[in-house]
Amino acid sequence: MSCRAAVVQAIVLTLVTAAAHGEEIPGAFKTNDDLRVICQDDSVYVDVCLGYLQGASDLLTVMQKPLWPFNYPYCLPQGAQTPEDLRRVLLAYLQSHPEKAPAIGAGSAFRALIEAFPCPEQAAHVGPTRKLSPPF
Repeated sequence: MSCRAAVVQAIVLTLVTAAAHGEEIPGAFKTNDDLRVICQDDSVYVDVCLGYLQGASDLLTVMQKPLWPFNYPYCLPQGAQTPEDLRRVLLAYLQSHPEKAPAIGAGSAFRALIEAFPCPEQAAHVGPTRKLSPPF
């Protein structure tokens, strides 16, 4: 693994761990409250929400690749879900977890997507054998 990849992994893991514990992270772009507002059907910012969730989904997908040392059990079915489906998943998650309102939105977006689209048992992570539960 290159030095650059190790640094990126360390930064992402630090942010995700802090987000998981509901810590406020200076410079975080969206809180759960922000996501709850921009992801509503009638929001003029719903496209921002959809882009945010597509980015979260893409990041979780990349984290399944062999270069990533952790196993995040996220397996979005190929072509089975739309950005609108991701939005509905997030809103349902935020509705069921109001206590996380001030926390960084990325942690809840990750958790909502992982819970909604877990990997089947046969879709084991290929690559490093180090397996950790997501810290969020």
